[in-house]
Amino acid sequence: SLGAPHLLRPVFLTGLVASLGFVPMAIATTAGAEVQRPLATVVIGGLFVSTILTLIIIPVFFYLINSSATMMRKPFMRKIFGPKPIMLLLLAIATTTPALAQQTVTLEQAVAMAKEHSPRLKSAEASIEVARARKGASWELGYTSVDFSWGQINGPISNDRHIAISQPIGSIITPFYKNALIERQVATGQHYRDIVEKEITAEVTHAWAYYIYTLNLVQMYDELSRFAEQLLQAGELRYRAGDITLLEKSMMATQAATMRSKVFQAGEEHRVAAQRLQWVCFSDTPLKPIDTVLTLMYVKTDNGTLGESYSTYYNSLTEQMEAEAKVERSRLFPELTAGYIRQNILPDKGLNAWNVGIAVPLFFAPQKSRIKQAKLNVDVARHDALTNIRELNNKLEMVKADLRRYSETIEFFRSSALPEADALINAAKLQLAHHDTDVSGFIQSMNNALEIKRAYAEAIYLYNVAVLEYELYQ
Repeated sequence: SLGAPHLLRPVFLTGLVASLGFVPMAIATTAGAEVQRPLATVVIGGLFVSTILTLIIIPVFFYLINSSATMMRKPFMRKIFGPKPIMLLLLAIATTTPALAQQTVTLEQAVAMAKEHSPRLKSAEASIEVARARKGASWELGYTSVDFSWGQINGPISNDRHIAISQPIGSIITPFYKNALIERQVATGQHYRDIVEKEITAEVTHAWAYYIYTLNLVQMYDELSRFAEQLLQAGELRYRAGDITLLEKSMMATQAATMRSKVFQAGEEHRVAAQRLQWVCFSDTPLKPIDTVLTLMYVKTDNGTLGESYSTYYNSLTEQMEAEAKVERSRLFPELTAGYIRQNILPDKGLNAWNVGIAVPLFFAPQKSRIKQAKLNVDVARHDALTNIRELNNKLEMVKADLRRYSETIEFFRSSALPEADALINAAKLQLAHHDTDVSGFIQSMNNALEIKRAYAEAIYLYNVAVLEYELYQ
């Protein structure tokens, strides 16, 4: 507290003067400004943060530590905050805090985990059970009617009794068409469940490939970032020795800052990829692939036609609409009714009778309208099925073209670009070590080599994504 009034002015003015000195470089727009601006921004930010640390955070932290040490000298505070209570508290925190360690899994285990906990798959299976449960309602008997009459029914004596029981049976052929509709609904649900399983598998595999791709980017940028830090230290030494100019030294610093930025961006992308893998697998703990090597997925493209899963599903939807139209047509048939009558007409008692009735629809207009709607729904379903199958076949052809394009690109990288990138890096390092090249040429060579390696990794990832789409439509 006593040193703050004496240190505030000189420390603050020192940081302010140095920061203002870099302002022209930070706002420069002339030639070479793209190299000077990042360096000036880093320096100004560092001076600002160091000033805050020196004047505020470090004195406050020192004051808190000194106050704690003074309080610990008191006996009652030593009992509360002594070594034993603190160890017990740390042990309790360690035992109650859940561990979020990564779980290493294979691709098959990740897919099985996703299928086990997927709400979409559970919903598809529940829809199948709902369709099967409709079988109990295929034959819909009407409510049983019971009528009782007492009084002067059919004679002079007012003590007659009449009991009538009537049961509508409904149409005889409609339940058979309803059962056929239910079977078609169950089949459609099963086909949809198969499609959901394929989509879950593709989604998990896509997240798996994305995780490996981002991990390789992190490793590649991290290696080059370490080299850039070494380059920065070498540039500082060479600048002090007079071998390079201030501009070349600034270029080295900018290259190191650029590499750190790329490492940070790659790390953030990998973090998103890890969260995506955990999310698609419905896991409570982070997951890590057991094999993190970026390799090409195998695919067999001999059969270039659309798979049976989608075509069967869309055709099943059309057949389901046809079954619904047959149910509507069956409602034009007559419905049956059966009944029993027992009555006492004094002086006669125990008079029994059975009756059977038939209900014929005389007004066909409403039912014919429903039949027409059902037929139109069949046409709509048929056209939708043809359109969807055609679109999927077009997508399949596009995916096959992507596979050929990415395959040729990867072959070019392996045969030509990657060896040239490695040779470029080695030659640039050797020339820089022997002072045979300037710093700008060295940085340009490193950036070109880095871009080649990144493009190669991206080509492998895009090829694997195309493989997943191709297998999804098969």
